[in-house]
Amino acid sequence: MTPRRGLSVRARLFGVGVATAVAFGVVGEVAWVAAAHVGELAGDEHRVADLREAFMLADVQVAFVNGQAYEIAAATNTADRLHSGAELVETVSELEMLQTVIVRDTPPELLADVSLFRGDVEALVHTVQDLRNLGSISGPASAEALRAIDVRFDDLTGQLESLLAQLRARQDRAIADTAAARRLAAIAVIFASIVGVLVVVVLLQRAVGSIVRGLRGVSSAAAALAAGDLGARVDDGRSDEIGAVGLSFNATADSMQDIVRRLAEQGRRDAFARDLSEALEMADSEEVAYQVIARSMVAVSEDHSMELLLADSSRAHLERRVQHPSAGAPGCVVQSPFACVAIRRGTTTTFSDSRALNACPNLRSPLGAACSAVCIPVTFMGRALGVLHTTATVDAEPDAAEVARLMTVATAVGVRIGTVRAFDQTSLQATTDVLTGLANRRNFESVVRGLQREGTPFALAMADLDHFKLINDTHGHETGDRALVRFAHQLRHHLRADDFVARYGGEEFVIVLQRTTAEQSVEILAAFRDRLAEATASQPPVFTASFGVTDTSSGHSLTEMLRHADAALYQAKARGRNQVVVQHGPAPDDTVTGSPTRAGTFDDLDMSVFADDVA
Repeated sequence: MTPRRGLSVRARLFGVGVATAVAFGVVGEVAWVAAAHVGELAGDEHRVADLREAFMLADVQVAFVNGQAYEIAAATNTADRLHSGAELVETVSELEMLQTVIVRDTPPELLADVSLFRGDVEALVHTVQDLRNLGSISGPASAEALRAIDVRFDDLTGQLESLLAQLRARQDRAIADTAAARRLAAIAVIFASIVGVLVVVVLLQRAVGSIVRGLRGVSSAAAALAAGDLGARVDDGRSDEIGAVGLSFNATADSMQDIVRRLAEQGRRDAFARDLSEALEMADSEEVAYQVIARSMVAVSEDHSMELLLADSSRAHLERRVQHPSAGAPGCVVQSPFACVAIRRGTTTTFSDSRALNACPNLRSPLGAACSAVCIPVTFMGRALGVLHTTATVDAEPDAAEVARLMTVATAVGVRIGTVRAFDQTSLQATTDVLTGLANRRNFESVVRGLQREGTPFALAMADLDHFKLINDTHGHETGDRALVRFAHQLRHHLRADDFVARYGGEEFVIVLQRTTAEQSVEILAAFRDRLAEATASQPPVFTASFGVTDTSSGHSLTEMLRHADAALYQAKARGRNQVVVQHGPAPDDTVTGSPTRAGTFDDLDMSVFADDVA
């Protein structure tokens, strides 16, 4: 996801704040200008009212001047005339001051009329001054002054009435303008406030909408991820803080998907290892294990050739025991465990290209194409058993998952093959006589009890080498061991396939002849005595054997049968050895087959042959 250019959440909110401040600033400015305009109109209204009041006061003072002028004219003595004159002067002074104020506060459009009024006031003042200077009221000058005052009075009165009418009209217009201005100011403030609020709302809505959309996208992706959709991602490409959260979320989802993928692969590998282990556990022999291994090769890969090379009993040679059922074997030419690089290293070894300088030399073939290979040593308890080998083309070498499965196969194979071999060896040692290779006494007892449980009739013979102690004492134990080995060899090769032979202990042997009576076994053992005589005559040392026989016809237990056979063997020894004696019960049986001289008595044997054989 490539972030697109844009403002951060903080910048958006800051912009909304700035827009809000600007909007309220505009509203305040509009309100301030409107208030200033209204205030200016209200001030003008007040000035007009004050000016009107001044005109009215001037009208009153003009009337006072006119009245006081007549008082001066009507005064009978000088004192009254002076007093009235002083009052007239004071009134005229106030009128002069008042007309100064009027001139100062008069609106421009009334300045011409006020200037005329001002001139009349000044003429009135001069006339009054002239009247005051008159010594008496009589005379043409006083009369003329009074007439002038009357004329000025009439003019000023007319002018004041005209000015007051104009001021009254102006005051009405000022009141109307003020009211209109107040209404316009209120409308302007309201409009500016509405526009400002709308601007703020739009900006805030866009900012909040963008934030909400971003958060909704993150929330939706998180909900999908929580529901199991590991492919859920935030893809709006924002570059603000929410975009950073989206990137972090995507990184977390990628990590989770990778972890889940690896866990799933590990689960499949564990399931494969479990199934393989269970299948190999049911393999009670190497041949059955090889079949399981072949199937496991197909489960690892259907296309790559594979083979399992195991060391032979001498551990000097590697032999192919299993190959891929469909893809076949790579045909590795390694001859011995030591010649295998993977076995020498004791670890999994991979080769990407057989043409590489450091590739295994056993991969190079003048006729074969270049290949990649994986070689995994097969071990058991630290000992190398062989190697699991697979090859592929250079551009399609086994991936990590396939190598991991191959390692699982190699480990399981090493454990099972090693266990089977160890168990076979242990079982062989537990049930086999080390010297002669025949079954031992424990194995013999197990076989006989099995036949008894099945109800199979059999004859039981005990055999003993004649004068065996004398052979050991005269020629040594090595010659005696050789005699035991030769006797065991003759028993294995000259009795029937169903007959069972075991070394019971020392120079004593037991023979189980299935579905045979004691009497029938006499002929079989007599024929064996003849073969033994021929064998020892041509290949010293020369020795004979005695046999005691019984069978299951009497229904005795194994212990009792052994006792009867041992008693019969004792009788054969007592009667001269090298013969077969049968006994079915506690009482000795007189049936004796053969004669002590059939193969010669021990006293007649030439003991020098033992010495020659040892040499």
